[in-house]
Amino acid sequence: MSGSVKFLQHSQSHVDFSTVDTLDSSAAAGSCTANVPSTDSSSLLQKTTETLDKLLFGGSIDEDSRTTLEDVDARLEKEKKRNEASSIGRLWLQYMKMVDILKRFLRAERTGDWSLHLPSLQEMLPYFAAAGHNLYTKTIY
Repeated sequence: MSGSVKFLQHSQSHVDFSTVDTLDSSAAAGSCTANVPSTDSSSLLQKTTETLDKLLFGGSIDEDSRTTLEDVDARLEKEKKRNEASSIGRLWLQYMKMVDILKRFLRAERTGDWSLHLPSLQEMLPYFAAAGHNLYTKTIY
């Protein structure tokens, strides 16, 4: 089997977050099993869709919706922790963090929100310093 085929199989098994439910002990031990969504995942997806519809169409969040959002948040955090174990996972998580900072900065610029502008610039400081943009770093600091 060629290296590129192994890479594609490896990347496909770790990139498809929509079908990941939980890791069983055999998957953690290194054997590759199919990631099939459980009924728990599909019911959570259905509840999340209903909660999103409520929010988009002017509804309020009830206790069931709050529990659903907490479950989704817990699963996302679990997946982040799992992906921090690999170098590619860490790279993508860092990239997502940088994009999030940029999105907040753009929102602050477009809306004129000074209280969002300053924290987003402060979060950009380490990236400017690491990239060698010392004048930007001095100007913001």
